[in-house]
Amino acid sequence: MNRYVLVLGDKTTAGGSIIGCSAINTSYDGLPIAVQGDKISCPACGTTGYLLCVTPRHNSTYEGKPEGLSGDLCICKCTPPPKLINSKTAMFHTLTLADLIAQGHAKHPIQIDYAGESGGYDEQITIQSTTRARELAGLPYYIEARDGRHFAGTIGEDGRLPRIATNGLDSYDIHVGDDALGKG
Repeated sequence: MNRYVLVLGDKTTAGGSIIGCSAINTSYDGLPIAVQGDKISCPACGTTGYLLCVTPRHNSTYEGKPEGLSGDLCICKCTPPPKLINSKTAMFHTLTLADLIAQGHAKHPIQIDYAGESGGYDEQITIQSTTRARELAGLPYYIEARDGRHFAGTIGEDGRLPRIATNGLDSYDIHVGDDALGKG
């Protein structure tokens, strides 16, 4: 999972934007890097909020304050708080499943990198090369079968998820990325 560094002007999911950056001695492509507490305009509620850094993240600060990352929150009058969206992609934190587990954002999966099982019926989802399976490699997945079984792991470079067996026709839900982390 990657979380990208935020800069002046980056947007929120409510259409707001970072309007003030206090870490004046740090920049990224000529734009000041956002840190916790920086001001954010929010047109949805008509107020000025502030950037609240949330985990998971690596400990990285600028001028003594945690740097803003994609997915951090705009604390304003909106409920739920809008999330921040990065505009740049060259600077980021890469968080592994082990990092997420250590920070309490994922449980040890019930079955890590599950190899498959046998049964009367089975299916296997494969992310095709046209969707850039290699770029998705390493993202967490979480599969919920209707019979209560759960499968979790990370997407491999081949884009294959585990083979799921059932004794009859059935369906399951697949969660990827942040959605998977919320389920695990």
